[in-house]
Amino acid sequence: MNKTGDFSSAILLQKKKDSLLFRWQEDRDCLIKAVSPSRRDLVQALRDEYAVMSGIRNKCVPVYYDFLDQEDHFRWGNVDSWPAIMMEYIEGQALSRLLPHMDPESFLSVLLPVGHTLLDLLGAGVLYTDLNPGNVLIRPGQPPCLIDYTGAYYYRRNPRPDYRIRFSYRLSSDLPGPRLLIQELALMLESYLIDYEEKKEGRPVPSSVYSLLESGLNPSAGLIPEDYLSMLSSVLSKIRS
Repeated sequence: MNKTGDFSSAILLQKKKDSLLFRWQEDRDCLIKAVSPSRRDLVQALRDEYAVMSGIRNKCVPVYYDFLDQEDHFRWGNVDSWPAIMMEYIEGQALSRLLPHMDPESFLSVLLPVGHTLLDLLGAGVLYTDLNPGNVLIRPGQPPCLIDYTGAYYYRRNPRPDYRIRFSYRLSSDLPGPRLLIQELALMLESYLIDYEEKKEGRPVPSSVYSLLESGLNPSAGLIPEDYLSMLSSVLSKIRS
């Protein structure tokens, strides 16, 4: 790791008012997210993210390398002493770019491992609420990778965060975490199906896919994520057969 805090060779990928995103390829291929020290809420969000995510090892989750704070603050150009996290840079295409050409079988093949990843994260104290096709990267010969954990709900480490939890869909706030997980999978499936049907191309969507959707949009009190993922796997197997 670069202990000097000088990352002048980093390539700027995204610039917002209080945050910067870089790719840095010297010590290793890294994605660096830096936030303004004046935004205490964002700094705390990064601290929570690194504290929890650095302990998770999952093939569908980037590896977290380091948190730059105090004497190791991130420096780049005129940007000086910003707290930052360093994580694995993932090569891949966003699912959102591939959706126009995906049939239901291909989409469900992605949704299933993403669902298992959400379940593993929940067991580690992370309720990921920002599920959307832009946050899923597709890699050749590897499982999809779920990215962007700043603003997730780290409910064990910080049950009452000062920063805003990000939501991609209109989730039912009264649902407990496991059923919320089911609902967001179903909402992403619903979004895909609406676009797929509007094109009026390809094979008709099997009725079993709509049954899966209905079960997930308003999950019953007795439905657990493991059972919903088993249902998803079963539907996928029938489509493939």
